[in-house]
Amino acid sequence: MQLSTAAAKLLIYQAFIGEETGFPKHLARRVHDLYFLPVHEEFKPRTMWSLSNAFHQCVQGAGTNSAVQGHGEAGEISANGTTFLTT
Repeated sequence: MQLSTAAAKLLIYQAFIGEETGFPKHLARRVHDLYFLPVHEEFKPRTMWSLSNAFHQCVQGAGTNSAVQGHGEAGEISANGTTFLTT
């Protein structure tokens, strides 16, 4: 699923600010950067898969999944009806 820039920014905002996901707000910039300035070539397409990977890389880099515990299964973040798998 192709994402517009506005849709991706809205999903990132909702994951950190708009909903009580328990996801640490200080990681919002990292997810934004990983999505809009991807390190890996395969993450360059502006898709839900690439955005999910940005969340995954961010959580992996943080070294913990405790930020998402208690919200569905550990390793899942939901924002605006969209679930991002982080493990």
